[in-house]
Amino acid sequence: MQIEVKNLQKSQIEITVVLSDAEMRPHVERAARHISEHRDIKGFRRGHAPYEKVKAEVGEMAIYEAALERAVQSSYYAAVKEKSLNTIGMPQVNVKKLAPGNDCEFTATVSVLPKVELPDFSKISVAKKDVTVEDKQVDETMESLRKMRGNEVAKSGPAGKEDKVVVDMDLSVDNVPVEGGQTKDHGVYLSEDYYVPGLPAELLGLKKDDEKKFTLTFPKEHYQKHLAGKDVQFSVKVKDVFERQFPELNEEFAKGFGQESMEKLLELLKTNLQNEATQKEEERQEAELLEQIISKSTFEDIPEVLLDAEKRRIYGELTQRVESQGLTMEDYLASVGKTPEEFGAGYAEQAEKRVKSTLALRAYIEREKIEVSPEEVQKEIDSMKEHYKKDPEVLRQLDTIDTRESLAGMLRNRKALRELKEKLIK
Repeated sequence: MQIEVKNLQKSQIEITVVLSDAEMRPHVERAARHISEHRDIKGFRRGHAPYEKVKAEVGEMAIYEAALERAVQSSYYAAVKEKSLNTIGMPQVNVKKLAPGNDCEFTATVSVLPKVELPDFSKISVAKKDVTVEDKQVDETMESLRKMRGNEVAKSGPAGKEDKVVVDMDLSVDNVPVEGGQTKDHGVYLSEDYYVPGLPAELLGLKKDDEKKFTLTFPKEHYQKHLAGKDVQFSVKVKDVFERQFPELNEEFAKGFGQESMEKLLELLKTNLQNEATQKEEERQEAELLEQIISKSTFEDIPEVLLDAEKRRIYGELTQRVESQGLTMEDYLASVGKTPEEFGAGYAEQAEKRVKSTLALRAYIEREKIEVSPEEVQKEIDSMKEHYKKDPEVLRQLDTIDTRESLAGMLRNRKALRELKEKLIK
């Protein structure tokens, strides 16, 4: 088998493979057997007709054409392995020559992982920031817990600053009703910030069955682009006013959260806030570290196939978040006035950064020869099996070779990142 590799633009290569007729022969004979198994050939049981009889029945060119797919597939992967090529995705194949008794020649155009030149790590440093939790943060969290345990009691009097008002709302711009701007039984907590500044103040003092009209300016960064920065007319009718009654902060309140005293509850809140702040700081350090590494690294052209795959991954992650809030992506995209393609274009920069981070980590792993043992992979699988022990489909997937290889790659990335953080975060 003759193999020639030609570098193209944008991290693509063209592999030319030439198979002699002798190298084609096993594929051709296999194709002839397959044809005889699925076609009646006079005088022979299916699958038992000799090559010459099959050739006489269908023509030798038909046999070669039937052999082509398997021949191309096996020789392409053999060429990739022989030349140690890091290909991405499926190749675009173009058959140049195919005729009985002659060489078979084809080209395969495919993307490859771009080369990465890592920076001088001695010039990269990320400074740690002290993480402290103020008493004010603990008090605010305590107040949030208190409000979570509150009761809402209908009242006939005017709405106060701590009350909840339920309204029907109609929105208009220049006296033209806004599409989708009609809301029924919408609850507004007057003590909390609202996505349209000024709405709680307009509802303050209203009673059940009161009606009111007023104008508010939507924020310029509002997600509904057709309303962002515009003066919007509101027409509201109060359906109900609820007084919010909150429990006292005492031992009984603490026991409701599984703590024996307010002192213990405060300690728990402070510990949780400290852990959360520490995790956020670690995430910031990691993000800054990767940002410095990719900004100081040199990358060959990133193949579109990698960028497109990352955009789809980002879109999938967003879809999960949106659906977890009880919405559909169709409704969300309609609210922001974008098609999936337009929305994906907005994530191009994020996708490129994520791809570069992955490529830089891969280059570091190869350079430092970072490996994970079968025992490390098995430990991760055992942990996941324990977590998903009630999901038979996940358990089945965890026992596949593909999953094992994927987890090994994830663990190598995790080990490499941990090593870089230990070296470069001071």
